[in-house]
Amino acid sequence: MSFFLDFPEVEDEIEYLVAKSAAEATLAEVTAHAKKKPVDVLSEYLCNDPKANKLKLVVRIAGGSIERLKRIVEAMYNGASINDISKNEVIRKRIASFLINPNNETMFIPRFIRGGFKLPYDWMEYLKDERFLFVLYRDSVGPKYAARMGFQFEQEIREKISELDYVCEKGKVEIVGNKEVDIVVPQIKDPVLLVMVSYSLTTSSLQSSKANEQRQMYNMVQERNRSRLHQGKKVFFVNVVDG
Repeated sequence: MSFFLDFPEVEDEIEYLVAKSAAEATLAEVTAHAKKKPVDVLSEYLCNDPKANKLKLVVRIAGGSIERLKRIVEAMYNGASINDISKNEVIRKRIASFLINPNNETMFIPRFIRGGFKLPYDWMEYLKDERFLFVLYRDSVGPKYAARMGFQFEQEIREKISELDYVCEKGKVEIVGNKEVDIVVPQIKDPVLLVMVSYSLTTSSLQSSKANEQRQMYNMVQERNRSRLHQGKKVFFVNVVDG
């Protein structure tokens, strides 16, 4: 059966976060920067960016990888990190220059990697477009959205269990190899029902990995039930997945 979860409060929270982030990241009108060099404009834009959110946007527009940029910064300044870009004007201007024209950088960087960091000639227009930034931010908050939806989903299940006058716990359960189980009814030491709740907006490979892990847990429960068939007490395993 296929369905979508409906949690309006989570949708509102994430949409507000994305809109707020996009508005804060929007570059002021280019006319205000008409007399400034592009490197200075970009350097100022990347200032006061402690979480590197603006930097990540710029790198995405350039088509590069934030992980590769981390390596480049570390190579340029031994021990430095991308968080130093916001705080250090020297580092910030050098990175701004690199993003605008990677070929001007004197440090050796393979051409293939350089080619992944060149901003388009109209990069300022991208940063002025709040709707464009909204879309970029929306993509980047996928993990946060999935975490909030998963948490809300789990809470809904807990409430339903409570309405049926059952109690539940969360924790590591021995019969599934001491793996963390989201919902255990009635208690971890003597479980009757194990529920795993998953919500993800991720790659199919990662989903497959999670599915394989939970399949192993299910097999452990089945093996336990077979070995204690004479006792007449089964443990049930339910895997609730959305995303």
